[in-house]
Amino acid sequence: MTDSKLQEYAAAFRESGGYLNFASYGPPSRQVEETSAELLRTAAGGAVGASEQLHLQDLRARQAFSRLSGFPLDRVGLLPYTSLGLFQVAFGIRAGTVLVGAGEFPANLYPWLRATGLGLGAVHRLGEPGDRVTVELVEQALTSDTVALAVSAVDFRTGYRADLAGLREVLGPDRLLVVDGIQGFGAVDLDWAVADALVVGGQKWIRGGWGPAPWPSRRPGSRGSVRC
Repeated sequence: MTDSKLQEYAAAFRESGGYLNFASYGPPSRQVEETSAELLRTAAGGAVGASEQLHLQDLRARQAFSRLSGFPLDRVGLLPYTSLGLFQVAFGIRAGTVLVGAGEFPANLYPWLRATGLGLGAVHRLGEPGDRVTVELVEQALTSDTVALAVSAVDFRTGYRADLAGLREVLGPDRLLVVDGIQGFGAVDLDWAVADALVVGGQKWIRGGWGPAPWPSRRPGSRGSVRC
């Protein structure tokens, strides 16, 4: 990106100098602010065609996420928040064991525990809190009953970046790779499309404000058993 493009990008934001809390919330751009306000005015006006105009924004968001993630458009959906997408995936796995890091963020742990509590499979927690979810750790935990791995692309405590391509390879084609990408999507360059399900929120590094949680799932050729 050229210096002029970087300056143009930076000028689109107006957060206070020294703001560093992007891992929690990335203040949206002026364009996001203005578009959101305009769409709210459209909704409040309730004119003929307002509903169609608003629903077109769903398509725009899905198209943008498809370009950024590498997932085909027909495999991208929108949810109000990240944990709902993880719950949907968790409740779609009917049997078998799901591997989850012992120190996972609650949003990527409780869905699996709740599903297990309803008799939908089992959870095996990897390592100890603070351990990195590495290819080696996952490989040692694999059994014939393992059906999926749920992992954060970037660990919320340490900033460790998971080797998604390596995890995909060690899991093989018949196990699911479920990725919570909220702490990395928009900030790190990873091969997102190796996941079977990727869930991210729009309020952090994407800087799209609260609400949009893109949910692409099922990479082409996947033979997993998610039923949602």
